[in-house]
Amino acid sequence: MEMFGKTAILIVYIFVFAVLNLCASDLERINGAGASFPALIYRIWTYNYSKASGTEIEYHSIGSEAGLSQLASGTVDFAASDTPLNSAFLEKEDLVQFPMLIGGVVAAVNLSESGAIPLKLSPELLSRVFMGEIKEWNHPEIVSLNPDVPLPNRKITVVHRAEGSGTTWVFSKYLSSVSREWRERMGSGKILNWPGGIAASNNSGVANYIKKISGSIGYVEYNYALGAGLKCVMFKNQSGNFVAPSLAAFKSAASSLDWKNISSYSDLFNSPKPDAWPLIGATYIIMKKKQSNPATTAEILLFFKSCFEQESDEKLNYVPLPPNCVKKIEDSWIKTFFKTN
Repeated sequence: MEMFGKTAILIVYIFVFAVLNLCASDLERINGAGASFPALIYRIWTYNYSKASGTEIEYHSIGSEAGLSQLASGTVDFAASDTPLNSAFLEKEDLVQFPMLIGGVVAAVNLSESGAIPLKLSPELLSRVFMGEIKEWNHPEIVSLNPDVPLPNRKITVVHRAEGSGTTWVFSKYLSSVSREWRERMGSGKILNWPGGIAASNNSGVANYIKKISGSIGYVEYNYALGAGLKCVMFKNQSGNFVAPSLAAFKSAASSLDWKNISSYSDLFNSPKPDAWPLIGATYIIMKKKQSNPATTAEILLFFKSCFEQESDEKLNYVPLPPNCVKKIEDSWIKTFFKTN
């Protein structure tokens, strides 16, 4: 009953807010830009909402860093980032941030010799491959872990992101949590000082390069690996089990989350559950607390509220936020955008 009451209040607030401000300026289009991680589901959501509401909403997949730059310059109305901004920066720039959904990051490979047998990599081996320390697929340590996989004597080609990327941040933060050598040598961030390999733009670019280059490996959001028909590496999780990426494994990992503060980062790595995928990440929305046209704020909130209510997430292997988290987000909208003195 309490949740229904708060939801009804939110809808009334948004509706009145929009009606009072639409007269000031006609609202023709809302633009968002940023992370490629959630782009597949955002395209569906924007299409569905535009068709139902008559307000055109577009989302441009240009990478987290570029999306935040466009938000700062006023080119777009909201940005999407897989890298949450810290509270001090949000306060300074008068921004609001909240998570939208959860997805899995995977290592995809092009190894035709392996056939249908999935490749296994421990966190230590994974980090050494991406640091360029392990250079051939028939390296003794990889062979030892995969005795049934016919591994070729072939050079490993690492494919990584070229631009500032939230997927890179998620991947590197995970490796920093499981490998001391990676943490000290590479660290975590949206842009890394890679020792070599091939740089590609966006998740789709990385997936396309992996598909073209025999012996390559790269990190992408799970859907991009599936879309390109790539094989995914099995990861060793916190319980010591090798698991394959799947919606079920992502949901298992996400079920142990406790989002105490929905505007800040929540550690999503290394769930203790035995069937959990160890590398999941959330994608966030960042928007200004005050838009030049207040009706834009109302329309954006109506759009994101509709996103929480759609059922497309799991069809694309994304994990929807739990109801208690959605409630916290919508309650925060009332406090942030509809303050009364």
